[in-house]
Amino acid sequence: MDELCDDTDIDFAGVIVAGIPQDNVNKYFTGDRIGAWAEAMRVKGAIVSEDSWGNSNVDFAHAIEEIGKRDIAVVGISFVGVQRCICSNESVYE
Repeated sequence: MDELCDDTDIDFAGVIVAGIPQDNVNKYFTGDRIGAWAEAMRVKGAIVSEDSWGNSNVDFAHAIEEIGKRDIAVVGISFVGVQRCICSNESVYE
């Protein structure tokens, strides 16, 4: 975050921290809210990150999808060790 805050070419707006619900209904709700929140902040770009794998990939992929649906440039950064992303959401692979 220090790098983003210090970069004069970036108007750093803040950080959204979201938990990882267990059930898919709440996973999708959380992703929807993240997208709406980013849109309300009127950002031009977003970075979505996760340091996990498995079931949390659903949250990661859906947040990327919801931000992108709002015409906000988005990039995902994921550390999953030797695992792989288990989601097949096309928003992640574009």
